[in-house]
Amino acid sequence: MKRSIQDLRTLLERVEVLEGPDREVDALLWALANELEVFTKDNDPKTLFTRARVQPHEISILGKWRTATWFDCDGFHVPDIKKFTASIDAAVEFQEAVLPGYIRANGKDDEGSWSEVNNPVKPGVSWFFVTRPRDQEPLAILIATLRARIAELEARK
Repeated sequence: MKRSIQDLRTLLERVEVLEGPDREVDALLWALANELEVFTKDNDPKTLFTRARVQPHEISILGKWRTATWFDCDGFHVPDIKKFTASIDAAVEFQEAVLPGYIRANGKDDEGSWSEVNNPVKPGVSWFFVTRPRDQEPLAILIATLRARIAELEARK
């Protein structure tokens, strides 16, 4: 994942304030998991595009935000973006892509939903435990994942 720590912090802040699914955040998470650059164009700031960081630099449209529908656009690939902020399975898939080799556990109890991630090579250094309301388990998984990824990058400095 070749994202700056500030990019990840900004994305983490967006996920932390969510109370439910958000397709724009799903698209940004998808781009992160697939190591894609995200950008907008001056003449269309509400449309997010991605560009591969390696050849052939394929450009995709992630979606037109603040509108009710997704769309196809001639000449651009429109990827199938998983619902990371709504689906436990998709959130776990994101976690596995961003933190390969980490030990993780997720679940629900009387207090709500929770997610825990731990780097087995550096126990305690990259251990994160996050709780959210019961209906927000995917968000707990995503928050723990992003916090661990940020800590991992900071430890490399």
